Amino acid sequence: MVGSWDLPWDVVRSVRFDRGSAWASVELHDDELIPVLALQVVDKEHAVDGVRALRALHSSATLAPAAETA
Repeated sequence: MVGSWDLPWDVVRSVRFDRGSAWASVELHDDELIPVLALQVVDKEHAVDGVRALRALHSSATLAPAAETA
């Protein structure tokens, strides 16, 4: 089954690419893991770059509201 998700960053706990995993995943605050099949280990550095980019987006999206209230 193939599908897609539109998730707001505030439900995302982390972007993961666990050792031994075939692809990256998004971990939600309710402990659910959503696989990110577009970022696969066979893509080597491209997948690593993609995970780093998603982590940067997540970080900036989740830190922005705190910075605005400070």
